[in-house]
Amino acid sequence: MNTIDTERREQLRRSFYKIAQQIAPANGLHLEIGGAFLRKLSISLTRLFQITGYNKRKLQAYKNEPILLNIGCGDMTKAGCIRTDILPSGGEFLKLLVGQHKIKNELFLDITYLDQHLLNCAEGIILSHVLEHLPAIVAPQALKCCFQYLKPGGCLRVSVPFLGKYDQDSWPKAQELVSPFLGKNLLIYGWGHRFMYDTELLALLMEEAGFCKVQEVQYQEGALGEFDTTWRKAQSIYVLGYKPN
Repeated sequence: MNTIDTERREQLRRSFYKIAQQIAPANGLHLEIGGAFLRKLSISLTRLFQITGYNKRKLQAYKNEPILLNIGCGDMTKAGCIRTDILPSGGEFLKLLVGQHKIKNELFLDITYLDQHLLNCAEGIILSHVLEHLPAIVAPQALKCCFQYLKPGGCLRVSVPFLGKYDQDSWPKAQELVSPFLGKNLLIYGWGHRFMYDTELLALLMEEAGFCKVQEVQYQEGALGEFDTTWRKAQSIYVLGYKPN
């Protein structure tokens, strides 16, 4: 084996173990069960906020402004939209209970559970890297909820990671990977991802939810493009859909 092959072998080895550690942390069974319990508790409390009209009361402060919801944004958002997510789960939920975590959301929303108080409230919704975290079976329901929250003529901008980016010559290398195949594994199994989409499948589900004029756009192109995050550009596809007038 020549020097170049030896270097490649070592680079590949390091990349493999780096990705392996990211997608399969060595958690014990008790931690897995505890994490699932805390997430269930977080979602249940989030739904309680929805049922009791908390979000409606919070939106009263925006009654003279266009409502743009950034759903599932966590701590990542930009000025001009309303931060919307579930209550923290896992370790962050425990920190919240003891006063060591500060919630940055304006609204609390489980995207798979329709908030009857938010019907036709928003001019636009940003759904950035959210659908891939949901079980595929509930993704259509999430899109239907978004449809219900939009005013007629309102726009939904969806971005998701796309495996096909790693089939291109300019495949993303932000993770310092040496193999596009490792990149695909990271997208599939990393960060709690549950399902991958392409434009065709995403457009189908959006149209089934009621959206019209569904189209793929490029980074920061089209409606709500100013809310695209730069560091996700290399891995993402973007799709727009509108609620009929």
